[in-house]
Amino acid sequence: MTLSENTSGYLWVAEIGHDDSWDVVMVQMPLLAPVGRAPAALVLRRTPLWTQTDLMLDVVPTGDGGLLVLGRDSVSLYRVQERKWQLAGAAPLTHSHPWPRDLRGRLVVQADGSFRAYLPGVQCPGTTQPQLNLACRESDDPWPLSPEVNAFFSSRRNFFTGAVKLASSSEAGDLGPFYSAAMFAQGERGFWIVAFTSGAARLINAQGQVVTAFSGWGSDLAGIASDCGSGWQVLATRAADGTQPDSLSAYEIVNRDAVEAGLPLEFAGPVIAMWSAADGRSATAIAHNLRTGSYEAFSVSAVCSR
Repeated sequence: MTLSENTSGYLWVAEIGHDDSWDVVMVQMPLLAPVGRAPAALVLRRTPLWTQTDLMLDVVPTGDGGLLVLGRDSVSLYRVQERKWQLAGAAPLTHSHPWPRDLRGRLVVQADGSFRAYLPGVQCPGTTQPQLNLACRESDDPWPLSPEVNAFFSSRRNFFTGAVKLASSSEAGDLGPFYSAAMFAQGERGFWIVAFTSGAARLINAQGQVVTAFSGWGSDLAGIASDCGSGWQVLATRAADGTQPDSLSAYEIVNRDAVEAGLPLEFAGPVIAMWSAADGRSATAIAHNLRTGSYEAFSVSAVCSR
């Protein structure tokens, strides 16, 4: 019996011997299209960070054991006292123009322990030592998407304008308006997955070219590193509106296709914000609990399933 292969398929050849003759039977089989599979399944782990009744835009831990919470009107600092988080200070967010209806914001802690709050048309550098201090100013400077890439945010809307630039140079480009983006590397090549305001999520290479598109994703994306699969996953909300419970799914990029790497992580309401953490191994997701009305912040990471 012989098995051969060409560009169109497989060929099985069986030679069957009789007393005084031979029969030859040939069976052709077409090539099967490869099915993308994630190298290893994983489980998304959710760790509660903070809950409050007022709108919450972002939450980040400080290097000195505190917790910063970005709200609509202020930045609050919490510290553990008597085994509980206690308010250690609050600073107002001053701005001269009204916030957009669907307000978005981000907190970034710097290496020296200072931090910066990013809001539409406003940036607020601050410190937590010896106490919370914040100074807001009007600014159209870009927000950091990653340590290497910054993007300009609309001062009147709730999305990025599409203009991006490298942090280390003046090199710039334009992707078109988008809500969120996640960066990852495959070998020596870098790629972006971008959730555009048109409702499509697309895989974009380092030259800004669209490689492929994904359907059924929501507007919030974040990239995380893990010890599972390829070592990098993209978290994506599902396509839903703000009146429905939401979920997060982790995807591997296999042969330029997005393959779900595990079961979705369910939330009691819509995920209204998600940002990759500074260490790159988790993301902060903020959801609006439809049952309680509270805003809940979680740290989401990936662990390999057994």
